[in-house]
Amino acid sequence: MAITDPIIHPEAAHIIAASGHNVIDSIDPREMTRHAHRVAALLVDATTAAHAATLPINTRIFLLYPETEEIDWKLVATMRADGAFILPAQSPELLAALSENPQHTGTKGSVIVVVSATGGAGCSTCAAWLSTVIPNAVLLDADAYSGGLDLLLGIEDRVGVRWGDLNFLSGGINPEDLLKALPHHEQTRVLTISRTGDHGLGCDQVLAAINCLREHCNVVVDTPVKYVEEIADASDITIVLVPAELRPVAAASRLIQVLRSRRVETVVLVRNRSWAGLSEQEVAHYIDHEVLGVIKHEKRLVKAVENTGLPAASKEIRSLCELIHNAA
Repeated sequence: MAITDPIIHPEAAHIIAASGHNVIDSIDPREMTRHAHRVAALLVDATTAAHAATLPINTRIFLLYPETEEIDWKLVATMRADGAFILPAQSPELLAALSENPQHTGTKGSVIVVVSATGGAGCSTCAAWLSTVIPNAVLLDADAYSGGLDLLLGIEDRVGVRWGDLNFLSGGINPEDLLKALPHHEQTRVLTISRTGDHGLGCDQVLAAINCLREHCNVVVDTPVKYVEEIADASDITIVLVPAELRPVAAASRLIQVLRSRRVETVVLVRNRSWAGLSEQEVAHYIDHEVLGVIKHEKRLVKAVENTGLPAASKEIRSLCELIHNAA
């Protein structure tokens, strides 16, 4: 338990005791890190939430608020909390959550964010391939000004809800009903924009959608750079696509520094476009980050997408996607 609020601290301690667990009481970040891997759950308040967000992804975290405050659901999403409660009003609910055996609860899906260091690197293509390779996946289009991932996959005529039909910020969206309502490409569900009307897509909507879906499926997010800090904070792993060229590598170096400062688990893929000025080793040196693999240039890809939609991932791409999924 890492709680500074004098109102909820004694209430939280009482609930932990009632659940049958021993209490480790410390707000020292070093103690939180040291005990994170072996505690049944970590209770934090708004003051200690920032450090809790840096702990291993399998740490069960509950964010607590006094009755004088409202729950910050954006914080809940970005720190990957397992729940949020107002005390003492929701003490019974917190006790029930602490009494659960997590081995018998639903398995969390992985949240995989895909971002490119520059335009034209194939971010959407990579995200789409990843979502078709890993099981039980939803592909989220987080770019309000994209052409639409349904067009990329060739499913623009499929019936199903788009961003403009949903308001995740209002709450009340049933994840299982949503999964049934989304258009799909083979086994992959897709949440993208419509090309008419106001879809109201912003970073808060994307974060709320991730929080809604991550307990029920794997989530792959095609992310624009302008949202990457906030959305990457909610990810289990973030993929950075880097074309093997000077300016994209310079941009990637800055982006990776930011992600590293936020303790985001990051994977780098080098993208060879029609011409590559740098080797894989040179890219790794300049960005100061290991490269997981290389996506080669495919001459026929653009024409195939225009005519029939994105073709199936090659054996090499599938292997990369499986490596990423296993690491998430």
